[in-house]
Amino acid sequence: KGKSDGADAIFAFCLLPFAFCLLPCFFSAQAIPPESWSRAIGDPFPSAMTAKEIIDDGPFQGLPLGGLGAGTIGRTYRGDFARWHLDIGRHMYRSNAVDQFSLRVRSGDAGGVDSRVLSVYRPEDGALSWWNWDVKVKPGNRYHALFPKAWFHYTDLPTPGLELVSEQFSPFLPGNYKESSYPVAVFRWKAVNHGQEKLTVTLLFTWENTIGWWTSAVPTPNATG
Repeated sequence: KGKSDGADAIFAFCLLPFAFCLLPCFFSAQAIPPESWSRAIGDPFPSAMTAKEIIDDGPFQGLPLGGLGAGTIGRTYRGDFARWHLDIGRHMYRSNAVDQFSLRVRSGDAGGVDSRVLSVYRPEDGALSWWNWDVKVKPGNRYHALFPKAWFHYTDLPTPGLELVSEQFSPFLPGNYKESSYPVAVFRWKAVNHGQEKLTVTLLFTWENTIGWWTSAVPTPNATG
C-alpha cells in the first residue's frame, strides 16, 4: 500500500503426497547472488544443443524441486511446471496448464485491475484460453538459478513501480541427509511498491488434484493409487 519496503509470503508444499499449505514468514530472503545463472524469463535458445543418449527435455529446464532421492518436479525458467520425476525410474515431461502462479493487482481504492498468469508459456492445445497468458519475453523480468535456489525477478510488469520476487528452494542441509531428503518445496514471494499509488497485490497458486494422477498418466502392470 503506497511506497513500501515489501511484503512477504511463503508457500510450502510436499511433493508427495502433494499436500499444500500457506505458512507465515519466519526468515529473511536471500539476495540474488551475482554468481547465479541468469536469463530473461522464457527467452528461448535459438540453437540449443540436444542430447541423443540421455533424457533431454529441452533447453527451458530450471532448478528441480524436491528432496535428495525423493523424486523431483521441474519448474522451467518460463514459469511452468513440466518435468515429472516422482516415481524413481519413471520420467515424464509435460507442462500442466493448471499448475501456475498468477498475479492480480488493483491500483488505488477503486482503480483498474490487472490479472495475469506468471508464465510465458501458453498451453498449445488451447486449454484455459480465458486465462490471461502473457507470453512476451521482457528483459526486465529475469530468472536466476544457483543450486539449491532459484529466483523469478519481475521488474517489467504492467503496473508501474511494482517489483516482484519469487525465491524457491528445497531443503539442502550439508551433513543432514534425513531432512535434505524430505519431498518439500518452498516458494517465498516478496512484493515491493516503488511508486506512490496504493497497490493491492494478490497471488494465486493453482494446482491440479494429483492424487492417483501419476499412475494413471504412466500406467505400470502393478500400479496402485
